[in-house]
Amino acid sequence: MLASTKFQELVRFFVENIKDMPTSTHSPMIRVLATVSTQGSNVEIETGYFMELTNMLKNRLFGILHRRDFSRNFQSQEIKNDVINTLEMYEGLCLAADYNTAGTILANIYHYFDAFARIFQVYKNISEVNLYVLRVFGEIAKMMSLHEAQLDHCKAFYTSYTSVLRNYANSHIGVKTNFSFHNEEERFEDLTVVLETLSNLILVEGK
Repeated sequence: MLASTKFQELVRFFVENIKDMPTSTHSPMIRVLATVSTQGSNVEIETGYFMELTNMLKNRLFGILHRRDFSRNFQSQEIKNDVINTLEMYEGLCLAADYNTAGTILANIYHYFDAFARIFQVYKNISEVNLYVLRVFGEIAKMMSLHEAQLDHCKAFYTSYTSVLRNYANSHIGVKTNFSFHNEEERFEDLTVVLETLSNLILVEGK
């Protein structure tokens, strides 16, 4: 499949048109594409397609953050949807990691930890967005527990995640009452994600 000239076109099509697809497909779709791009038999082709995929995600991420109207209109539904869609794709990228590929994915994604932390700071009081940031950091922590991360990757993670936790604590997310949720599990999903992330970091430190 990777050897096909159509694969790159397929990746580009999905990334460019993800906004028109059901939200439930975003993370699984990128997970499948990332898995295919990191587990083939031809390393050169693998690397090329993996870089193509991650460059598209990077361009999408910074295309949003560098919008001239981002600071002014970040609460608009259009921009919030774009941010959520992008975070879902990064979550899917992280979910593709296993013992063999976690190092490759982590080496690519660690460059964007600051960007994820910035998104959380901007949306710290908007739970529909910041939950996705917490989930991305949670999946990154799982990757770090699978793979012996390099020192600079660990430093970048802890710096950014400390910033996220500081904003999280200050905004008291997780203790607010939101009657749109039907049960306790949904209402405190953000807190659950944070606790799971911290548990995985304990595993990392124990290695």
